[in-house]
Amino acid sequence: MVNTGFVQTLYGPNGSGGERALDASAAQGLRIEVAADGTVTVHARDLKAGTVIRSLEIGSSSG
Repeated sequence: MVNTGFVQTLYGPNGSGGERALDASAAQGLRIEVAADGTVTVHARDLKAGTVIRSLEIGSSSG
């Protein structure tokens, strides 16, 4: 199971114990790839920059 979410506005600390919007135009989400051998790769993506933040490969258990 993969829980996914989409972040439209990134938030960070405001210096007073609360939060503030960091970049209203930024967005992040997940991309899931499934290979023919059953290996699943989850990519966390920065959609504004078009880059991969981090990836996780989950091997197939049918082997």
